[in-house]
Amino acid sequence: MNKELLTEALGYFESKEEATRWFKTPNLALGLITPEDCLKRPGGTEQVLDIINKLKHGMTA
Repeated sequence: MNKELLTEALGYFESKEEATRWFKTPNLALGLITPEDCLKRPGGTEQVLDIINKLKHGMTA
């Protein structure tokens, strides 16, 4: 996980532990794969950043 992604996640989640839990939990917006696994795919970083930004702005992700 890159530094920008971690910074964005910590900007939304209240703790590093909560952010880590989110990265390891299957996500409906990602087709029920974990954000952590999505990061291994081409374009995955952008997808995960998009979801975090939606969460930060009160949108359902």
